[in-house]
Amino acid sequence: MAEEPVIEPVGEALGEGGLKALNAERDARKEAERQIRELNEQLEQLKPAAEKFKELEDKQKTELDRATERLAELEAKATKAETEAMRYRIATRHGISDEDAEVFLTGSDEESITKQAERLVALQGEKVVAQQQKPDPSQGARPSMPKDAWSRGSARAKARFGPGN
Repeated sequence: MAEEPVIEPVGEALGEGGLKALNAERDARKEAERQIRELNEQLEQLKPAAEKFKELEDKQKTELDRATERLAELEAKATKAETEAMRYRIATRHGISDEDAEVFLTGSDEESITKQAERLVALQGEKVVAQQQKPDPSQGARPSMPKDAWSRGSARAKARFGPGN
């Protein structure tokens, strides 16, 4: 059989002062645990009362509070509508399509939206100039050709190789 460990008495290792301190700590811990239990019980008793208070507070919300919230919502909608109207007005002034206005004109004040519109128009103008078709010399009216074969051949040679010496 395994031998049981030898336990020295606590009083001898701590001495008289240490034993008093240990007992005082144990008593204090027991008292603290008792107070915690009492406070937790009180907290559990107060939870339903707190919930009822919250419900009453919500129910008693004044008509003024509801009207204030509604006013704030309407003001936000009005501001959004004004900004959108300004965006489309500026887009129309600069000849920008509705689709491009929604994508590219994202400012919130007239100055920034105007700058965006002017820049977009400038970029579109550069693109149009770059895409313009160059004339095709093989198309359109051609100079009249001489009637005899020798003159026609000579005109073709000059057109192909340039004027001779």
